[in-house]
Amino acid sequence: MDNSPITGSVTTVVAEKEKLAKASLAFNCKRVKHVKNQQKKSFLTWLLLFLASIIGVVMALPLLQL
Repeated sequence: MDNSPITGSVTTVVAEKEKLAKASLAFNCKRVKHVKNQQKKSFLTWLLLFLASIIGVVMALPLLQL
């Protein structure tokens, strides 16, 4: 196998690759946790909005009777 560098390639040692892989894993784990928290907050916001809408409709029903 030819291991000669090509134009634009970066040469790194194994230790540097391992360091970058660990940093990448830590970053990705934090990002996934953040996204899950955002999804949970978004769901709760929509749930509260939905419940408030239902309460508003139920309270308006007597006013709509003819």
